[in-house]
Amino acid sequence: MAKSIWTKKWDILKRIMKKEAPEWQSSTYDFYHYTSLPVLFNILEGNEFWAANVRFSNDEMEERMLKLDNLSMRDDYIICFCAENDKLSQWRGYCHNGGVAIRLNFAQPQNYSILHSDFDKTGNYEIYENTPLPVVYLNQKVDAIVKRNEISKIIAASGYAKEIDLEDLLPYIKNGCFYEEKELRFVFSNISGSLSKCIRFRTLSDGVKVPYIVVRHGIIGKMNGNCMTDLTEYDDARIDELARDGTPIWIEEGFDQETKYYEMMKIVEDFKRRMKPRYPVKVFCKGRLPIEKITVAPTYDRDRKAEQIKRFCMSKYWLNHVEVKVSEIPYIQPML
Repeated sequence: MAKSIWTKKWDILKRIMKKEAPEWQSSTYDFYHYTSLPVLFNILEGNEFWAANVRFSNDEMEERMLKLDNLSMRDDYIICFCAENDKLSQWRGYCHNGGVAIRLNFAQPQNYSILHSDFDKTGNYEIYENTPLPVVYLNQKVDAIVKRNEISKIIAASGYAKEIDLEDLLPYIKNGCFYEEKELRFVFSNISGSLSKCIRFRTLSDGVKVPYIVVRHGIIGKMNGNCMTDLTEYDDARIDELARDGTPIWIEEGFDQETKYYEMMKIVEDFKRRMKPRYPVKVFCKGRLPIEKITVAPTYDRDRKAEQIKRFCMSKYWLNHVEVKVSEIPYIQPML
């Protein structure tokens, strides 16, 4: 089977990691998004993330790398995740007034809809297949030009140089000072202006406006048709195979998706009762973010917030299975 573009990028990133940060290499990664409570509910209700322009990240080395060789107009948008749950530095950095860590299932490439900036009027969007990849952390003491040259040589030696160039990998590269973040990223590239109609601007606290794009899971247009999931395909052998591989069962988009979801859950529960599988069986709905778990930040009222979040999840069929927990860190986040 031919390798996907994501597998090829990952192969190259692993080669860079082997040289720069071998301890960060892993065959599997978890995906936790740390954010505030207001943003959590926006994500849950809208099934969407806001992807920020990589040029306005918190790593100055990224911008220096992009400016070299006239690449200052490179236009990439990123959504960031951490490989670890309940991490104190992440709570302090991204959840100043309390918040959560959202665990999502992004193990395989999936389709995403990037909304046009006038989506509310036109309903237009761009379809983009994507998957998050781990960030590579470079030695902060080495000049950016030297690093670019070294990475270019690794790409050339990989055999993928005709499909992947240096610019495709720059959004996955950060300064080694940020290593403890254990970051993974979605990267959405505005190649040849393909996403130009999707760019919006939000205002920061100092009045500056910065660009972002709105990313929804799945293909929006399919929600208007019938759900094409064939439940008869999921016999005991098929469900067991998916569970062993760690692959979720996906319910396709469609106006009757909820009905198909509950029918599938009955099949899964019957399978669990009879077969008592050793591996978890996961069921997600396309067009709805594949959220597995929500951990509430260490705050004074973490248990109350967890109950409120759980109640909200119970009101949405695609969030019924979400596990809501509280942080185990004995730390009280100060309210600012």
